[in-house]
Formats: sequence, C-alpha cells, structure tokens
Amino acid sequence: MITVGVGGWIQLKAQHLYENHGGSLMRLYNDSLSTLLNSLSQNGNSDISEPGKSLKQDYVTANSPTHSSKPRNYWAKKENQLAYLSYLSSKLGFNHLSYESWYSVKSKHFTENGGESFLQRYNGCVYALLKEVFPEVEWLPWKFTVLPRSAVKDPDVLLRAVKFVERELKINSRNDWQRVSNSVVQELGLGRLFYRHGGIQSVVEKVYPTPGAESSPIIMHA
Repeated sequence: MITVGVGGWIQLKAQHLYENHGGSLMRLYNDSLSTLLNSLSQNGNSDISEPGKSLKQDYVTANSPTHSSKPRNYWAKKENQLAYLSYLSSKLGFNHLSYESWYSVKSKHFTENGGESFLQRYNGCVYALLKEVFPEVEWLPWKFTVLPRSAVKDPDVLLRAVKFVERELKINSRNDWQRVSNSVVQELGLGRLFYRHGGIQSVVEKVYPTPGAESSPIIMHA
C-alpha cells in the first residue's frame, strides 16, 4: 500500500499506482497521472491527511463490475463474473445464489446495468451464460421468460423436456402421450418449446420415432 504525506504527491509516479492495484483508476483518467491529480485538487482534496472522497469514489467506480473500461480477458475470470452477477442480482432484488430467480432475468437487464460485454461472450444468451458460471445447476431452458434460441436447436434440451413431462405426469410409454393435452404442456411451462417443434405429436415422433418411418435425426437415444 502507498502512504503519501501532505505535499508528497509531487513524488508520485504512475508506476506506483500500476504496481499497487491502481491500474483501473489510471484508466479512468486515460492513463494520465496529471489528469488524475488535477481532478483531485479541483475537488478540494489536495490535503492527503484526509483521503480525497472524490478519488475514493473514482476508485470504486473504476473497479466496479459495471465500469465500461475493462482490461482484456476481464470476463474470462470466474471471480469477475460472479462479482457482476452478485451486483446485478442485488440491483434486481435477489441473491445471486437464488437460482430460480435467474429465470426471470432478460438480456436487457445486462445491457441496462453495464453487463453487455459480459453477455456478448455468450452470444447474448442468458441461459448459456448461467450454464457456464453455475455448472452445478441443472438449468431448465424452458423456464426462462425468454426461450433461448440455442435451446430450441439443442437435441438434448428436447429430450430433457420430454423426460420432464414423463416424470411429472407418470408417463411410461409412447401411447401414454395420447392423454397429454396442449393445456397440460402449457401448465408445465413447455408450450413454447413444443410449439417450436411442431406440437406434441411432432415432439413425440422426434423422440420416439415410429419404426420404419422417416424421422428427424434431432434426438439420439443413449
């Protein structure tokens, strides 16, 4: 840590800040030490016997997970990702480990709260981002407020959805699907996904192809 006495700023060099975790603060002032110090003095904080409030606020801003100026590969670090998600969830009124609450989060919440570049690492897909950051969670893509486009094209997602319905409704055979209505599928939150695949019968045919019939190769059974 740097300790600077009254009038000691004249001996301070930019290198001292970079070597003591002040790089983000310097970037806030375009890597100009003179600009930083001018800002400090203009705010009446040239007396370092009482640390400058403005400077401390700038430091917090520069190190905030939402600050626009980020070093290369900043979002590649798990701790930075978690710091941002903790910040965003707090802004939205829930704890970042309350996983169910993430299903209501949309891409606009990231873009409106300084997380656009983070989200773009995952092609703008909240579902893909959460899968990467919280791999221990079994995310159900059909529960998101906005159905992820990548999930619609993923054969594993459709298979998981079918197995989910079968567990919920105690379905034991393909014939049992005949008693499943669109309204029931809607109640289970799978209406949008099934619709994108052509409806219940089309989904069943993709997962359980009729022997001898041409079918989509979308599902590969284990």
